[in-house]
Amino acid sequence: MTEQRRPPVIQRLRSIRPIWWRTAFVSYAVLLYVATHLPQVHVSSEGAIPVDKQAHVGAYAIWTFLAIAAWPARRLNPLVITAVCCLIAAVWAGFDEITQALPIVHRHAQWSDWFADLVGVVLAGVIAGIAFQFMASAGEADRA
Repeated sequence: MTEQRRPPVIQRLRSIRPIWWRTAFVSYAVLLYVATHLPQVHVSSEGAIPVDKQAHVGAYAIWTFLAIAAWPARRLNPLVITAVCCLIAAVWAGFDEITQALPIVHRHAQWSDWFADLVGVVLAGVIAGIAFQFMASAGEADRA
C-alpha cells in the first residue's frame, strides 16, 4: 500500500513533524496541570457517568495520545512506546491528584478521579495499539 492509498487520517498524522507533537504535548500537559490546580469550579456530578469523570477520562486520553505521538525514539517497538507512555501517564495522573490535596491548592483529591484518569489512559493506549497494528499491517502490505 503506497502512501497515497493509505487512509487520509493516517497520511495526515504521519506528515506532522515530531516537533509539533512535542510542542502540543508539553503545552497541553502544562495547561492541564494548571487547570487542575485552579480554585475549584463546580461541575455537575449527576447522571450515570458524571460530567466531572467524563472530563477526567477525556483529559487523560488526550494527554496520553499526545505523549505517545511525541515520543522521541521511533526505533523502539510502538507497543513498548505505548506501554511506557501509559505507565508514565498513570503515575502523572496520580501525582496530579495528590498535589490537588495540598492545603495551598484548595482542591479535593479523589480516588474516583484517578480511576477516571486511568480509564482515559487505557482508552488512549488501546486506540494507539490498534492504530500501530493497523499501520504495521499496512506496512507489511507495502512489502508484499
